Amino acid sequence: MMVKLIARFVNAHTGKAMVDPDVGARIYDRDPVSDEFLAESRLSADGEAEWLFSLSAAGSLDSPGERRPDIYVELEKAGAVFFQTPVKFNMDFDTRDPVSGESRGQTRFLGVFHVDSPEP
Repeated sequence: MMVKLIARFVNAHTGKAMVDPDVGARIYDRDPVSDEFLAESRLSADGEAEWLFSLSAAGSLDSPGERRPDIYVELEKAGAVFFQTPVKFNMDFDTRDPVSGESRGQTRFLGVFHVDSPEP
């Protein structure tokens, strides 16, 4: 199953969208032994990053068949990580509508994160 995650990053001091084209946003699955890199994105003009990846990429030897990954994002510039989001534990991509029973989709919004800009 393919899933899509979206997050928005704003400057902690000004509240304006982070739009630095040199900032990479990497998404990971936190695991007991080794975290899995899932995907990377650049920030849009609105400060948003979007990742599309297979849920099976979250599975590994320490978490085979994982369906509810523990997701976090790291922002990096010039190879140096300068921000990490809190971990969102047990993200459920199998949620169904309680009335219709239909899938609610595999797109999730992680939230808006207030970030101190990296040093130049």
